Amino acid sequence: GLQPDLLIGHSLGELTATAVAGMWGTRSNFLAFMRYRGQVMDHACASKPSGMIATSLTDQNSLNNILSNYSSCRISNINSPSQYTISGDLDDLNKLSIELKEAGAKATLLNVSGGFHSPLMSEAGNDFTARLSDAEIRYPSLNVLSMVDGEYYSSDSDNSLSTLSRHMTESVDLIKDRKS
Repeated sequence: GLQPDLLIGHSLGELTATAVAGMWGTRSNFLAFMRYRGQVMDHACASKPSGMIATSLTDQNSLNNILSNYSSCRISNINSPSQYTISGDLDDLNKLSIELKEAGAKATLLNVSGGFHSPLMSEAGNDFTARLSDAEIRYPSLNVLSMVDGEYYSSDSDNSLSTLSRHMTESVDLIKDRKS
């Protein structure tokens, strides 16, 4: 049969790729951790209303200049050369959306429950990290590339645990130069 050379995924898809590579041991172990991840993220969303917008303004300097006016807003996903998402609290996102449109960019409030891949998920990230300390992460049987840092998950379980933890609070970049 066919065997992939590399697995990647976007957001939860990356964690699914780690499961396909056997890092979680059993399916039930993976599902238990993903259920817990969802629960702590739901709690974070309920305690601090936040969201995400998609924008076509992808010039880093221009975008960072505008974002500097909004303390809660961060680039959360770089999905393509022409589309980024930004996470932030809802008040800041509504104001940011207006400013982006005034700058000639598209800005669409996404139908999501929170400001994912940003510091707004710090509480959830801390809870998930604490739970991960009980995980028996295995060496991946396939290459899995993280979209958080552009590095492969490895046999170093501490490094893999760190990457899994950071995945909740750091930006996902799908276009950055990657290892080949």
